[in-house]
Amino acid sequence: MTGGQVFYDDVGVGEQIPTLTVTVDETQLFFFSAASYNGHRIHYDKEWARTVEGYDDVLVQGPLQAALLARELRRHDVVVELGDDSFRLKKSFEAATKVGAKYILIVGENEVKADSFALKNLATGEQFSVPRAELAGKIQGS
Repeated sequence: MTGGQVFYDDVGVGEQIPTLTVTVDETQLFFFSAASYNGHRIHYDKEWARTVEGYDDVLVQGPLQAALLARELRRHDVVVELGDDSFRLKKSFEAATKVGAKYILIVGENEVKADSFALKNLATGEQFSVPRAELAGKIQGS
């Protein structure tokens, strides 16, 4: 196999499929904004984000960050259910409790910046910060 786009016919039995990498760019942010009915320019217009909102760059939507993290965890065979469409914390806690989830993972602005996420054990109420690289192991190991 060579680099670039990989198709079904390119992969032989027993060959390892290259790891999927995602680089979020302004085009992807624009398309995600459109698909999620979030037309706020702060997510796709760098000039607007800087001059009007006062940020250094565009902001990646929380639901997109959560979806990318969910994909990463699923690659490690972790069952992931994203919160409801509102992505409101209280509703997400209620939904997780209802389906019998053991943990809830909090993916907020501070967590994304630190690349360490708040993982809450719903049975004990204990909450701790877990670096991205250790998330799957922490969830599976308990």
